[in-house]
Amino acid sequence: MKASRVVDLIDIYPEFALQNRQNMITRKIELIKENNPNLSDIYIRNLFRRHPDMFLKSFGSMEAKVKYLSRTLNRQLHKEKAFPLLLHYNFTSHIWPRCEVLRDFGMRNFDLVQALSTSDAEFCKTFDVSPELLK
Repeated sequence: MKASRVVDLIDIYPEFALQNRQNMITRKIELIKENNPNLSDIYIRNLFRRHPDMFLKSFGSMEAKVKYLSRTLNRQLHKEKAFPLLLHYNFTSHIWPRCEVLRDFGMRNFDLVQALSTSDAEFCKTFDVSPELLK
């Protein structure tokens, strides 16, 4: 990435200057690549350019989401078509409640994109779930 582009990003998101003091951006990229080794450096560069806000989330948050998706839901993240973009969603208010409701109903192989990318009303309608269960 050109230096001028980096300066532009820091102007928009000054938090990036603090993020890289402890090499956090590199650790986040390594976490993504570790769970999907098929991603090229060009894809990672474009991901960073298009979704810099995703890299502003805490490393602990990203790690918790990855562990939940891979260990608890037993998903192979390199086969998920929306990974790493799934890391945009909030874990405690979006990912965890929806996935746990579907797991409680015995659904194990649901489409993560369909489950996470819709509104609460569409999710309830699609999966025949009561809205009270999401709270």
